[in-house]
Amino acid sequence: MLVVQVGNNIQPGQRLVIRAPLEAAPLVRLVARKAYQVGASLVDVQWSDDLTTLERLQHSQEAFLSEISESAFRVGDETVERGDAFLAILANDPAVYANAEPSRVATMIKAVGARSKKRLEAFGAGMVNWSIVPYAVPSWANKVFPHESPEVALEKLWNAVFMVTRADQADPVTAWKTHLHDLEARRDFLNTQKLRRLEFRAPGTDLQIELPELHRWEGGSGRTSNPRHGQSITYVPNIPTEEVFTMPHRFGVNGTVRATRSLGYSGQIIDGIAMTFKDGKAVAASATTNEATLHQLLASDEGAKHLGEVALVAESSPVARSGLLFHETLFDENAACHIAMGRAYAYTLHNGTAMNPAQLLENGANDSQVHVDWMIGSKDMDVVGIRADGTKLELLSAGQWAFTV
Repeated sequence: MLVVQVGNNIQPGQRLVIRAPLEAAPLVRLVARKAYQVGASLVDVQWSDDLTTLERLQHSQEAFLSEISESAFRVGDETVERGDAFLAILANDPAVYANAEPSRVATMIKAVGARSKKRLEAFGAGMVNWSIVPYAVPSWANKVFPHESPEVALEKLWNAVFMVTRADQADPVTAWKTHLHDLEARRDFLNTQKLRRLEFRAPGTDLQIELPELHRWEGGSGRTSNPRHGQSITYVPNIPTEEVFTMPHRFGVNGTVRATRSLGYSGQIIDGIAMTFKDGKAVAASATTNEATLHQLLASDEGAKHLGEVALVAESSPVARSGLLFHETLFDENAACHIAMGRAYAYTLHNGTAMNPAQLLENGANDSQVHVDWMIGSKDMDVVGIRADGTKLELLSAGQWAFTV
């Protein structure tokens, strides 16, 4: 019931649209049963298959890689129009496209991103009670536990998934309510502090991030704003979630930063990212592996070179405590502070969802077809916030929360 009651919080009479890989069919069936038990009117499943996509990347003519399936995107559009609930299930091989040409992958991702942009903005504006949850599969397990047999690796991954999502607790729903209360208390406290700048310091990182005057901290649960719902629905976009996050000013990022975890992007693993920012723009970027893929990301459009999100995560989070590198952003971003290249979320500005694109830009929001998080936090990181009056607030010390709420 964790997915149905906490993640999506499906309402009687509401449709649930699920997008899931074929391997996750057992979870899809279980979620469908629970959804119908709480009164869902219909569970509509949209299946995906990374291996079929890989065939396309390896064998399609280059000129056809920008083609998209309109039927799949129309389902997303209708989900927003009707005010359905939406669930995405992740069950991916982090390196499924490792042998595909990065430029071909980038072409396909750019086309999908352009078609998805309006729908993702609607999700961010609270038009849908949506959630993303994981499902362990052998290919993923072998990446996380490469020295174990396939059977042992899969069992260990499932145990880790249950632990970091609090699904292993006697009453997961109550455990999540307690966790969300604590996380949202930190979010609400930060929203009273009128911070204008964040300073991140750790080995290899000396980064200053200015915040727009109207920035707003988010984290924990979300609430819908779709009038079709009749009332606001509380939901949890990501399971797991351990972050509080806000919007950087797109011209206000300066300094150097290095990644502390691998980044899985376009089916490849990028390691050893280092980046230098000046006046908000990434002016130098390198990686120890798959550097070409990193540069393809930054070349997606002009906004991909700027930041759209900055997030604080303590090293005490269950994901960090697991000691594992999951090679999946849904998990790894909840183990460490992170930043995101690309699109900013309008709802991280006060009244941002009511602003037009020009107003968002005027207030410091970045725009892009991509939004890619990468991890920069560690047990060696200190983060300080600078208030509008110049006073300082210690946010993280040695990777742990430095303030109480």
